[in-house]
Amino acid sequence: MAVPIDIEIYEIIKGIVDNDKKAREISIAISKVVYEGLQKLEEKADEKKKIIKSEIKDELRKELATKEDILIVEERLSGEIKTVEERLTGEIKTVKEKIKVVEEKIKTSEEKLKKMFMIGFIILGFLIIFLNQQSITFILKILGLLK
Repeated sequence: MAVPIDIEIYEIIKGIVDNDKKAREISIAISKVVYEGLQKLEEKADEKKKIIKSEIKDELRKELATKEDILIVEERLSGEIKTVEERLTGEIKTVKEKIKVVEEKIKTSEEKLKKMFMIGFIILGFLIIFLNQQSITFILKILGLLK
């Protein structure tokens, strides 16, 4: 594996060691150690990243609703809605039946009232005619029985 030599490291080591070949070997060794250390750090960071990612994923699954959770709630709610609809349908039927009964009672009461008003008007007409002497003569003149 080719490791790039850091010029600054080489310059520092060359200042300490007079031999150019040894300075180059030392700087290569140091660069190699630094490079390998960085590689290991990147690998550890990647491993840690995967662990943290899976932990976050697990926490989110615990806290947030999944599609399965939503489907379960939807099924439960649709069942409850059906029972409420059935109950309301039954109650609506009973209310309609009660309304029909009330309508029938109103019709019979209306017919009775009409009959009572008719009888009242007839009685009132007879009372006016028989209690008022002039109306009797007027009616007889109209019928042609009196002149």
